[in-house]
Amino acid sequence: MTLNADIKIVTNRLVLQPVSEIYIDEINKNFNKDITTYMPYDPIGNREDTVNFVSSSIENLNMQKEIVFVVLDKTTKNFIGCCGIHNINSESV
Repeated sequence: MTLNADIKIVTNRLVLQPVSEIYIDEINKNFNKDITTYMPYDPIGNREDTVNFVSSSIENLNMQKEIVFVVLDKTTKNFIGCCGIHNINSESV
């Protein structure tokens, strides 16, 4: 399977699309230690950490290793959060 950077998953209420630089400030503003308990990075309100998270997510998508989505409200396009599939390889399902 090839991961496509243009993928968009649309449901009745949500839109999931690959994370991009335009969401750095939303991620940085909304994520804290409680929200990111199970995420691969631990924000402390440092914008540079969020920039690195987004850059790494985009790079790993390009290398077909993972896909990190931003989750948006379908109607308002407001940022709700992020989710992802990590460590994609021939041994994982």
